[in-house]
Amino acid sequence: MMNTVRSPTSIIPTTVSLIDVIITNKDSPILNTEVVDVGFPDHHTQLVRTDTEKKIWSTKTSVRRQFTYNNIAEFKHLLSKEAWNDVYNCSNVNISLEHF
Repeated sequence: MMNTVRSPTSIIPTTVSLIDVIITNKDSPILNTEVVDVGFPDHHTQLVRTDTEKKIWSTKTSVRRQFTYNNIAEFKHLLSKEAWNDVYNCSNVNISLEHF
């Protein structure tokens, strides 16, 4: 294990200290670490650059129904407005499906 931060991370008028560390093993793909002043009065930020394998992500999309109380009530209301006589009164299943 080794610390990759080599510069002070805390700077106040009377003291300069390296108080933040980034520890890694020697096989780590860290290319470099640098300390960056981002405007905080007494503390700097650590920036780590690494070399990693580029992963190819596939996007998966799914559509899901939201079974909320309001959605179920709306579904029932819309079903009640449909005329089902052609479906109910048909003796042939295939024709009944066409009416549906």
